[in-house]
This record gives sequence, C-alpha cells and structure tokens, in this order.
Amino acid sequence: MRDPSAHRDRLGRHVLGHILADPGTLSVAVVTVFLAALAKGYSGFGFNLVAVGGLSLVLAPSAAVPIVLTLAAVSSVHLVPQVWKEVDWRSVWLLLSAAVPATAAGVTMLRRVPAAPMRVFISLMLLTAAALLWSGASRKQRPGTAPSIVIGAASGLLNGSIGVAGPPVILFYLSSFSTLATARASLVAYFLGTDVSAVTIAAMQGIVTREVLVRAAILLPALALGIVLGNRGFVRAPRDAARRALVVLLMILAVGSFVRGLYEWVGL
Repeated sequence: MRDPSAHRDRLGRHVLGHILADPGTLSVAVVTVFLAALAKGYSGFGFNLVAVGGLSLVLAPSAAVPIVLTLAAVSSVHLVPQVWKEVDWRSVWLLLSAAVPATAAGVTMLRRVPAAPMRVFISLMLLTAAALLWSGASRKQRPGTAPSIVIGAASGLLNGSIGVAGPPVILFYLSSFSTLATARASLVAYFLGTDVSAVTIAAMQGIVTREVLVRAAILLPALALGIVLGNRGFVRAPRDAARRALVVLLMILAVGSFVRGLYEWVGL
C-alpha cells in the first residue's frame, strides 16, 4: 500500500523545486519581489500589481497568487506602524467591510479558473489600472457610502481571485481630495486588512500551504530590502516621476503576461 504522507512529501519537494532548481525562475522571482516592494515602500501600493504580473511570467497564477498574498501581508505589517497617524480610518473600515467577505468568493474563483485565462485577465486588469493611473483623473469629493462599498467588494473579489486588490481602491484614494501622505497611509492600512483576510481564507481552503510559506520565506530578503529603500525614498524622490515609472513597469509586465496567457489559451 502506498504511503500517503510519502507521496505528499515527494509532491511538495517537486513543487518547491520548481522555484529552487531553476535559476531563471528564482532570479525573476527575486527581482520581481524587490521591484514590487520598492514600489510599495515608496507609494503604499503596487506590490500585488507588480508581483503578480512578474511572477505570472514564470509561475502559474494559482502558484504565484498565494506567494504574493503572503509577502504582501508581511510588507503591510512592516509599514503600518510608520503611517498609523496619517490613516483615514473611516474610509478604510468602510472599504474593508465589503472587501473581506468578497475575498472569500474570489479565493473560490482562484481554485476553479484555468491558468491561461487567469493570466489574460490579470494582464487586462494591470493595463486598465495603469491607463487610469496615467490619466490622473481626479474627483472633487470622495465617493459616498454606497459607491465605497461597491469599490470595496470589487477590490475583495479581485484580491481573492488574482491577488490584485489595488486598482479600485488606488483610484478611490488617489483621485479623492486626500493628500498624498493620507492616501499612501490609508492604502497601506487597507491592504494589510485585505492581505491578512485573503491569506487566512486561502490557508483554510488549503491554498496557502507549507510549500507556499517556504517559497515566500526565500523571497523575504528581497522584500525587506525593497520596502526599506522605497520607504526612504518617499520624502526625497519626485513623487510624480516615481508614480509614472511604476505605471510604465506595470504596462511592461502586463503586456508580457498577456502575450504568454493568450499564447497558452489559444494554443498557438
């Protein structure tokens, strides 16, 4: 009779080995996580967008998203104490009240949607977010309660399904009357809530496993270095220039992910 535990161990080593045994995959993962952490340390957002876009080039989304969610939660825990006093807590709690339950539905989607269509969906979301951020559209006042709940629910659904909670909420804060410091701080606090809820739900459903935690641990040095350098540059660097550079990076990653996903989907 086969030993189930031995089979699981062999499977775990096989899955884990995909990122350890292939230097190319590991290099892309390290560079991607560093750039994503650099973006988040500076702006308060961008980690999931950049990390999912980059890791989806070398890993299936179902493998990349749990790693990204785990690392994103760690990055937010590191940043929140530094921005605590500037957070607009009313808007954060309102968005989270809708995002957390919607995340569970998104996690269910992650387990059922094939990799190729998910890659295409991720890339289209990245391109849409990049175009909207580049346009710099703004509102004279913040959305009311009902629109805020819709935005939070859309963010939670995206967070659980493809690990990208950012686009709706980034636009919510950056297009409102909030100062950049308040928007950045509130985004950090919001993403902490969505990332922790997504990791918890994914772990309960067996998506965040021991192998995922080991992979995330391997990438922690790149995460820590990027967060520290990005946070230091928040006050010093020209903010508009840095934000546009992030948008360009998102566009490049989105195009690469879209081409690969479309190639796999249609079987060219």
